[in-house]
Amino acid sequence: MKAIPYDNFFKHGHFCFLDRKIIQMKEEKFKSTLYETLPPEGLSMPLEALWWQHQGNWKRAHSVAQSCSNKDAAWVHALLHREEGDLSNANYWYKRANREPYSGAIKDEWRYIVKALCH
Repeated sequence: MKAIPYDNFFKHGHFCFLDRKIIQMKEEKFKSTLYETLPPEGLSMPLEALWWQHQGNWKRAHSVAQSCSNKDAAWVHALLHREEGDLSNANYWYKRANREPYSGAIKDEWRYIVKALCH
């Protein structure tokens, strides 16, 4: 895992309001944490939201995604509303993420987003 200094995080167009060091995580490492009781410290907020979604805690996932205003979080936010069945709200968040709405299975989009966000 590679840490991104907090001040550099904001310089690169990421606007997630938190006071923690952000870590980059490989996809396999992220997936290996999915059976823990808590997400690893330092996950980006979009990845943390995906972690909570995998746990079946939609409300917590939504809260985390909603508290972050970058495009990655908007993409996760879209996925969450699609899972909820609120397609008009999902489409709004896809636009905010500058993404085309996904029409495949929720689990397939979840995997696609994880792959895109893990480095």
